Amino acid sequence: IQSDGDYNFEYSVNNLPTGDVKSHEETRLNGVVTGYYMMLEADGTIRKVNYTADAENGFRATVSKLPVPINK
Repeated sequence: IQSDGDYNFEYSVNNLPTGDVKSHEETRLNGVVTGYYMMLEADGTIRKVNYTADAENGFRATVSKLPVPINK
């Protein structure tokens, strides 16, 4: 975290044997927070949530499902 409150962080987990597959990235710059998180769903798709939050418009998010490629 910088003195003006700006920050950036990210993490990911990719443990296919347990099904624990997820990631999250977030940045705050000039009072605006943007980011996304993704997780593997039980049906094999990936749910991705992109979001933005600020004092003027509040929290806004879009959710999408992405197909997962099958490795043979």
